[in-house]
Amino acid sequence: MDSDRGPFKAGLNRMVGTLAGQGGAPDGRELSPTLCLLEAARRPDPMPVCGGCPRSMWFLSKETGLKAYCRAMHAVVWESDNPQPILACDGVLDPEEGD
Repeated sequence: MDSDRGPFKAGLNRMVGTLAGQGGAPDGRELSPTLCLLEAARRPDPMPVCGGCPRSMWFLSKETGLKAYCRAMHAVVWESDNPQPILACDGVLDPEEGD
């Protein structure tokens, strides 16, 4: 199944690499693919450190807007309805479980 996703993943990686230079995460990491799909005016400003964290899961829906869920803190850490950006976090230093 992973081989079927190869072209998709490669295209997504190219897109992320291209768009990361257009308002990347504060710590220099590449932006989340979900954030990259948004035009710059719809992305968080200031960009939280979660924007490029591999432990964050960004999602967008018509009902709830843009949100970020942190797999380290087990909580929603950013919401478009109540933006409180996390500007620094030690979660990116911890190795992910299962690595």
